[in-house]
Amino acid sequence: MLNIATIYFNSFPIWLSNRKGLTKPDLPSIFCRNNRVVHGNTAAAQAGITENMPLQGALQQHAKLQEVHINDEDLMVHWEAFIEELYEITPWLFTPKIGIVHLKITPTEASELATTHILQVGVATSLELSHLAATTCTPGSYRNLSADTEESFVANVPIHFLARLGMSKRALERLNFLAISHIGMLKQWSQKQILAFLGQEAKVVLQITHGPSTTDIPIYQPKEKVIKSYSFENPVFEMYEVEPVISLLANRAAKELDKRTARRIIIRATFSGVSVFGARLSKHPASSPGHIYQLALQALQDSRAMPVGIDEIELRLSTLEMTLEQPSLWRAKEQAANAITMVTDRFPGGIVRLVWTNRYSQAPNRRYRLEPIVNKAQKLSTPVEEETIENSNGKYRGNPTGQKHIEPIQNHVAREIEENQANHRHLDILQRMVEKRDT
Repeated sequence: MLNIATIYFNSFPIWLSNRKGLTKPDLPSIFCRNNRVVHGNTAAAQAGITENMPLQGALQQHAKLQEVHINDEDLMVHWEAFIEELYEITPWLFTPKIGIVHLKITPTEASELATTHILQVGVATSLELSHLAATTCTPGSYRNLSADTEESFVANVPIHFLARLGMSKRALERLNFLAISHIGMLKQWSQKQILAFLGQEAKVVLQITHGPSTTDIPIYQPKEKVIKSYSFENPVFEMYEVEPVISLLANRAAKELDKRTARRIIIRATFSGVSVFGARLSKHPASSPGHIYQLALQALQDSRAMPVGIDEIELRLSTLEMTLEQPSLWRAKEQAANAITMVTDRFPGGIVRLVWTNRYSQAPNRRYRLEPIVNKAQKLSTPVEEETIENSNGKYRGNPTGQKHIEPIQNHVAREIEENQANHRHLDILQRMVEKRDT
């Protein structure tokens, strides 16, 4: 039977660093922003390191303090990769923010997740109670609440665990002033009293103590991605056996991208039904096979799958974006050109254009000609047809559609017309001179 489960991280960056082997779980670890401690593990808390402590002060608390370095983009990439791992288990998945996942799974699957990935997992009949149960677990353990045990569990949870659900320190201090030490003590209050005392933060408590609680998890809608996979006949354990396959997958994925680019490259390696993931975020949009290949190799190294062996490998490109292109400034001209191309493709020679040959010719039929519009593809595929062009001195053979053959003929005809016009002018002048002499 599927129950509602919640996976809770005290610090996802520290958990991720431990998973990659960059830090040791038994030593104090902290995650900082702007030189301030944001998260710390249990060992760091035991060493006296608290949230919002200056980094220099935290470094003085323990000689072997480990600092986790990861930017926001890489953090989001690895969080999405973790969500995709969970999506392989169940489609009912919801994550309100980094560090919290609500899903529908069986208690057995919850136990396996907790022990395999060193997670805090809570299982209950509602989302709010499973979230509260997950916050009370230690990493690597899970808590399963049945309908009979939920009420007694809530009654005995210390009030300070509400901070992990989003309640502020000021609200917790006000509750402590009233000697409220456990969440169950708030059940004696009415909803109006809790709202009046806690204001906007009352929602955190009311859904646990008075309801209504959430009992449904939506189906996760994965983002669009390009997926290419390859199955080996026998398990492989060396990089030189995997590199040609990754190159092949990168080429196939790059072709499918078409005009899109990818920002996140994920490798999923499977051995005996168990899958491990590695992810890389590209600093620049990746679209070429070489770029994808290099990032895929780095992601495979992050997965640490080679010592175990690989039966099947899968390349995923996600966070897809369309390539930016500068549109035409003269859209009407582009549309007209496209319309002409479509008509000439369907009806070759159906559209003609006016081509001036000699604007000042005395013969109207010599001033211009109508030439059919021909596409580039038709020019390459249509054989050249010749026709005979006549003028006063004889016949010339030429190609009406080839400009280099037409221009010499046009120039020759134009010169002849100009010479004839000049001769006519000379004759007129001579005739006037003779008439004047006779008079």
